[in-house]
Formats: sequence, structure tokens, C-alpha cells
Amino acid sequence: IDAVTAIAQDPDVDGIDLDYESVELADKEAFLQMIRDIAEIFHKRGKLLSVTVVAKWGDEIVYPSLRETREVQEWDTIARSADQLRVMTYDYTSQRSLYPGPIAPIGWMEEVVEYGLTKVDPEKLFLGIHLYGYEWVNEKYNPNVNIETLELEDDIQSNSYSYSTIKTILKQTATDAIYNNNFKEGIATYDCLENSFCTMFFPTAQSVQARIDLAKKYKLGGVAFWRLGRDADILGD
Repeated sequence: IDAVTAIAQDPDVDGIDLDYESVELADKEAFLQMIRDIAEIFHKRGKLLSVTVVAKWGDEIVYPSLRETREVQEWDTIARSADQLRVMTYDYTSQRSLYPGPIAPIGWMEEVVEYGLTKVDPEKLFLGIHLYGYEWVNEKYNPNVNIETLELEDDIQSNSYSYSTIKTILKQTATDAIYNNNFKEGIATYDCLENSFCTMFFPTAQSVQARIDLAKKYKLGGVAFWRLGRDADILGD
């Protein structure tokens, strides 16, 4: 709180985003009180507070990861203090998943939005959009695998790529890429490393627009892009 008070006093700062992605249940009340305290500090100065929250699509779901964090992050409670909730509507398939899968299937994103609107006014809800891709080595996409019920593997980590790297991969003549209209996301397969093959899920300009359209459909406050580094040329494609 002392640190963000100093930030709030900077005349060039319009606001702050709090992004706590791993909070233990024992810290729930302290976390929510911190948000209330920081909101008061910023609002006194006419500045904005946004809070980034992990995606949820129901209250009774046994989530595959970050279960305590999702319970701690009570969206309706947070929204009483924060001006914006930026929802991490990506990583539906985790980097630690053994099997490849969509990063943010559009149907799932819509479920998250519909859940969010039972907790938060639409103008406070901001849809997270990913601008990165994930690559799995020697694993093919299997539509029969239920990603939501998979246990994550500590020793598995798919490769994450910026959009500029994705474009380089897609230019390779041996790359077989399609746009999956069901997920509104790209899928590519290609040879990689030595005697290996790779599967990559990735965004496209078309997929980004589909997500912006989803936010408009529900009259949300806006969207928030998650990118690697300063790589953002996908927005200009």
C-alpha cells in the first residue's frame, strides 16, 4: 500500500492494475481489504483502479488450477471497490497441459462473460485477449481430450511464442496451418527440432476481432490485451 500510494501521487499516472495470480485462501480477507484500501487512495485522487482476475465460469466448478485464488477473488466484492475487472480469458489450455488445446476457445470465453455479468456490471468487465501462442512438441491435438478435467504436469511446459515468432513459423513451407472456426483460433503442425513434430495454437487478426466483437455483443467496458514483450503487430494486421 505504501508503494502504490507513491504511484498514486505521480501526476502522469492515470491509475493502476493489480495482478495477483496466486493467492492462498488464508489471505482472502487481507487481499480484499488491500483492494479496498488501494481503491480509496486512488479514488481520492480521481484515478482508476483495475484488478486482474483469473477466469471463472461457475461457482460450483472444480477448477483444474489456482482453486484457492479463484475462491479468494470474489468478483462482486472486488467490483464494489475497483473500476475495472480485467478477466484472464486465456490459458484455457495451460502451458503445463500434457496435450495441446485451444488457448481461449470463443465458446468458453462467452461462458466466462455470462458468468461475470451475474457478478459485475458490464461496464466494469474487461475481456482479456491473448496475443501469444503455445507450442507442444511431439503431441497432436486430440478433440476427444477434455482439457478441463486434465491434471496439470509439473514437468511439462509448452513453449510460448510472440506473434512475430508465430509469423516466422507460419512462413515455413512445411507448416500446415488452419483457422479453427469453432475455437476462433489458429492451429498449426510442422516438423521441429530433430525428428520431432510440433503442434501450435495461436491467435490471428481474425481471432482477435472475434473476441473484440464478443465484448461488444455484451456491451462490456472494453478489452485488455496480453502480449509477450512489446510485440503487438498483430493488431495492425
